Order: sequence, then C-alpha cells, then structure tokens
Amino acid sequence: MVERNLRTLIRDLIRPLGQALRRIAGRSKVLRITAAAANAIQRVQVVGLGGNPREAVEHAEPYGLAAYPMPGAEAWVVANAGDQAQLIAFVIGDPRHHPLTLQPGEVCLYSKHGQRVHLKAGGDMDIYAPGDVHVEAANVTVDATGDITVNAAGKAVVNCEDLHLGTEDGPPVARVGDLVNVGSGSSAGTWPIVSGSDKVRAG
Repeated sequence: MVERNLRTLIRDLIRPLGQALRRIAGRSKVLRITAAAANAIQRVQVVGLGGNPREAVEHAEPYGLAAYPMPGAEAWVVANAGDQAQLIAFVIGDPRHHPLTLQPGEVCLYSKHGQRVHLKAGGDMDIYAPGDVHVEAANVTVDATGDITVNAAGKAVVNCEDLHLGTEDGPPVARVGDLVNVGSGSSAGTWPIVSGSDKVRAG
C-alpha cells in the first residue's frame, strides 16, 4: 500500500512537469508563410497537436541559408523561456521532397523544384538542375588535376574578348575569312581561309 501510494505521489508530481515540457517544444505543421521583407525575419503560421493555429511564428534560420518552406512542411516549435506568446520555429523540414538516396555522412542541398547540390561519399560532388544554371562572378578559375569533360546535347558557346586554348599566350588560331601566309610551293603568298570545320566555330 505504501509503495502504491508513493508511485501515485511521484506520478502526480511528474505530470505537471510533463505538461510544461509539452508546452515548451513540439511538432507543428506549417499552414502559411509570410515572405520576409529586407532585414526582417520570416514568419510562419503553424498548427500543433492542439489544433489551434498560431500566427506570426518567428522562423529562426541559420546564417548563410535562407529558405521559403511550403505549406504542409513540418516545424519544430519552441516557446522562448516557456512563453507561449513567443514561439520560434527552429527547424522546418519537408519529408515530401527530401532526397531518398543519401548515404551515411552525405549532405544535400535541395528544393521541391528538383535542383540538388549533393556532397557525396568518397569526396565527389554532384550539381543538378532541371533548368538553367547561371554563374556570375568577376573571375572564375577551374583547377583540375585530371580531365575536364563537357557533354552538351546542343551548342557550347563561350563569349569572350580573348580566348586561349591549350596554353596561355599560345600561337594564334586562324578562322574562315582570315588571311594566312603560305610560305612556299605553288600557293605561296597571302590567301584567305575559305572553309573550316562544321563542328567548331570561332567569332
């Protein structure tokens, strides 16, 4: 009897603690997202297990990573200092679009639109986009200790004022229409190039 009463007492003492912990943190579903203005914090509307929507919940994002989650995503919500009036969504994930092929230790940046930056096991990295990829920078340098392969189903276009192939400051390349100097033979003299490759073009 004493043991049973002690268990009841302990359960009665712990129950308020458990209720308080459930009020501090819990899983919620994202209903709506408010786009953040410049220098503002993104806010979301969420609904938890209680079924009551909560408005303007702050979405705490890590430095250097910004995301616009989709309605229906899952959020872990924490009450700041236990105050239900100060809710913060620390993590918002979306299992509907999560990549399914990750191996232990791998990392993937992804979106619902199909783009992926996949840091793979073994040190490889894959970048995939179903649409266009645009890179804009003052200078771009690619250093490869092995081969570089470019596979294009259509055209490969390089627009620049000064193109070097093979080596820096190598000999010039003549194009169709350029004059070339033939040093000997019956065709000695300066003549224009009248035909060239049907696969490679230079402006």
